[in-house]
Amino acid sequence: MEEFIRSIPTAASSPYAFAAYAIAALVFIFAGERIRMAKLLLSRITSIPENERRRALEIATGTMLPTHISPEDWIRHNRMRWLFLLGGAVLIVILTISIIAILNPTKANLEEVKKVTIDSAEQTQAVVRDSGQSTEKKIDSSTETIVTTVQDSALASLETMFPLAVRIDRDVDGTIMRLDGSPRQRLISYDKNYAPMILYWGDRFHYFVFTENNGVSLPSDGVYLEVHGAGSVRRLPLLLNPYSEQEIRIPGSSPEPMEAFLINEVGISGVSLKITVYSADRERGREEFRKALMNTSLDSAARRIYFELSTDGVKLRSAPSMEGAILRTMRKGTYVKIKERTGNNEWCQVRMPEGREGWTKCEMLKPIAP
Repeated sequence: MEEFIRSIPTAASSPYAFAAYAIAALVFIFAGERIRMAKLLLSRITSIPENERRRALEIATGTMLPTHISPEDWIRHNRMRWLFLLGGAVLIVILTISIIAILNPTKANLEEVKKVTIDSAEQTQAVVRDSGQSTEKKIDSSTETIVTTVQDSALASLETMFPLAVRIDRDVDGTIMRLDGSPRQRLISYDKNYAPMILYWGDRFHYFVFTENNGVSLPSDGVYLEVHGAGSVRRLPLLLNPYSEQEIRIPGSSPEPMEAFLINEVGISGVSLKITVYSADRERGREEFRKALMNTSLDSAARRIYFELSTDGVKLRSAPSMEGAILRTMRKGTYVKIKERTGNNEWCQVRMPEGREGWTKCEMLKPIAP
């Protein structure tokens, strides 16, 4: 045993040992890069929308991820695998030196061996350090590329959906109902040959109130829209302010049609309602676009170019000035895409979902609400 211990310094400086050092150094460099990349990816993947993380990681690693594991767990699993490889490289060096010491016991100049070993270690350390700095730069660049790629992908998807985000108020049914004092009246459709009016959840029930006797004060409650569907009955209060327009959204979640009635508990007569129903399907494209935009990260480029109008009556002009010809008047809530801004950020060139382009005041735009 004593002779074995004395032989270790010589064995550690033999050509075979240096071959083991070289292999271990390559393993340390290669595995070290992978471990550092895993660490950085794990810390930065949270900045990518959750539904885009798997695709981003596949872009970064050039690997198809298994579907049964999350991107975060896949990164952790691979990091542990490379750590075990590093441990294996250390064991190989120890075993190599031990075998050489056993097979070639000899006395050695310990100081010389020590110097050679230290020089080799310093050289290996320098290589690993330089490689680590280079790896960090590559990872930073790779991360930026990943984020840019994901953002570009999100923008391309939103660009495809944007034409469907047109805000069209198009009626799908309409009628005029006169309150005659009856406690209950079924809604019938003028547009559908006096058939019973059918509503669906999400529909917008728009009504205009007018009276036969001007100035007559009407009760503030007691008149309801009653909808029947999916085994439930709901009453929605109607506001009978003369010559006013009101709108309510039909509640529910079932796709089944619902019958509608006017409930007149206070026996009002001489009041008529002009009713127009707007289908929820007309807003579906806008809703899908809004959801897709909300799924992008807060600092996504998409959040900086897609906006909605904050007020009614916004003018779309042919030039960035008040002298520009008015191309059309836009409604509150209309989605637009900003193509360009003037230097003072006063005017924005926008494109509407239907493709019309023009200029409007930037202050009239606001972020699309979640």
